[in-house]
Amino acid sequence: MSHFVSLKTRAGLFLIASTILLMTSLLTFLYISGRKNVVISARRDVLHYTQLFTENAKSEIANRFLELSNLQYQIEKVPLKSGVTIGQKNPWRLSVEQFLAGYARKYRFLLFKKGDWDQYLLAKPVKIFGGEIRIRFDWIQTAPVPSKLLRRSEDDSAFWKVSPKNIISQNRLLYLRSFSSGKNNGMVIAAVSSDVFPEQIIQNLKLPNQVSALVTESNGLVLFSPRKSDINRFLSRVRPEIQRFLGNSSATEPGVFFRKGSRIFRAEMLSVPPFRIIFEKNISPDFEALNATLLRMILFAVGILLLVLAVVWFMAKRMTDTLENVSAVATRVAEGDFSQKIAIRRQDELGTLIDTFNDMIDRTRASYQSLQEVNRKLSEKVDELTRTRAELSQKQRLAIIGETVSKISHEIQNKIGGVSIWLQNLEMELKENPAARAYIEEMKSALRSFLEMLTHFKRFYREPQLEKKPVLISSVLESVLKQFSDEIRGKGLKIERKESKGLQPIWADPQQLEEAFLNILINAIYYSPPGGRVTIDVRTNSDWVFVSFSDEGPGIPKEHAHSLFQPFFTTKSSGSGLGLAIADSIVRAHGGKISFRNVPEGGAEFKIQLPIENKTAANA
Repeated sequence: MSHFVSLKTRAGLFLIASTILLMTSLLTFLYISGRKNVVISARRDVLHYTQLFTENAKSEIANRFLELSNLQYQIEKVPLKSGVTIGQKNPWRLSVEQFLAGYARKYRFLLFKKGDWDQYLLAKPVKIFGGEIRIRFDWIQTAPVPSKLLRRSEDDSAFWKVSPKNIISQNRLLYLRSFSSGKNNGMVIAAVSSDVFPEQIIQNLKLPNQVSALVTESNGLVLFSPRKSDINRFLSRVRPEIQRFLGNSSATEPGVFFRKGSRIFRAEMLSVPPFRIIFEKNISPDFEALNATLLRMILFAVGILLLVLAVVWFMAKRMTDTLENVSAVATRVAEGDFSQKIAIRRQDELGTLIDTFNDMIDRTRASYQSLQEVNRKLSEKVDELTRTRAELSQKQRLAIIGETVSKISHEIQNKIGGVSIWLQNLEMELKENPAARAYIEEMKSALRSFLEMLTHFKRFYREPQLEKKPVLISSVLESVLKQFSDEIRGKGLKIERKESKGLQPIWADPQQLEEAFLNILINAIYYSPPGGRVTIDVRTNSDWVFVSFSDEGPGIPKEHAHSLFQPFFTTKSSGSGLGLAIADSIVRAHGGKISFRNVPEGGAEFKIQLPIENKTAANA
């Protein structure tokens, strides 16, 4: 009896010690991991906002270049001689005034130069009495911009290009350079206030309270800071701790993280625009929250420990009750009652005795459970076999249907061919009878429609057989539009085509592509309102060609979205419902895909994506 009492005592002491050790280790691990996760999360946050700022900054710069390119396109064909006074109604002057009036806060001035000019034309917005903006034009000999912007290299042939050598940041001004696409070798340089970009972008980011941003020029001049007193001062004066870490280098360099106390920094030098951005997150509130959480966890652990002590006392009492139960069951077993079982599991001497006693019943139960498992698996196999047979039967039925449809279509076409010959003979006999000829024409039209439906029906059940060769998408579209020119003119539709520059042939079957485009265009023409616009857009990248058809119709209802490419589905008053299904089959046979969406402005857009494959053969 004393042996078991000793076992209870050792078990209680071990349980209490293990609980204390486990809780201490767990709290320590959680606290260390929590501090580490706070730092990792802070690094992730500042990196995230750095990337967002970079993307938005590039987008803003691209928008400025696009504005300049639009202006340059308007004025490049307007003749203007150097040194000549620009009249109030001069188209050049009107375009520039309209541009600067609309973007007066962004642009400090515009500088123009053509190849045959011996002077520069400076256009500058000037605020006069009452806040009105006037545009001042001056012919000057010396350009008020960095000299390297005036030098044009051989590869500067693009109408506009967002590249580091076309952007310079200096003295709180951002200079953007754009070249003319014409033969006059024209050039426009725009001076933009540097502080407009960072302030607008960071306001759009909506930074949380713990995150702040600092933007400087490459020389360290602060363009944006949460503290207004830092702006227009150098980083080395307002934030020397950041400058000491970054050093004095102003070259473009990869982004770096660094930490000072409870602050995490991410600094990165951008090439477009040439700004240095520094995002900072204060993690002291996170550490304070972590410490508060740790205190709550310690209090919780103390409660758990008290609970463990209560459990140990309860278990000791229960152990005594268990011994009495074992004794009573053993007595009944000795009397021949084998239906009894001790429902106790232990890892000590008492547990070994109980396990030995219960082994016989466990084996019986295990055998029963094994039999049940075999029955369950057998049932699953039967269900799987039933499903497989059903799927196989379905595929066989579809194959038989396809073969039957092909044979029936062939027979019907033969019969229709005979009927067509008799109709021709009948037409010759009744050519003097206008009423009979009208009936014959209706019959011929019905036969043609029936033959066309049979052709589509057969093509749907056949895998497209492709005869690939180099194909220009624009040529296929020309052929498709020519076939529907009467329908387009009849509804008064406007066809707008957009194509990327430098489109190359792709390796495809031109007739199959033409049929796919026809089926898509038929829907666009059908659902377009009279006088509407159908837009055909062709874009390409290194791997794919994208052809989209957009209309101004009612769009695609949500309830039809899942059925659009299914055979025999149509919302038209006439039609076989196979057009989109055949187009989808042809595109998939080419290794591409077709998708659709409702355009926010109204109408639907179908986009076909085709791979650019076998480039050597396509370019041959």
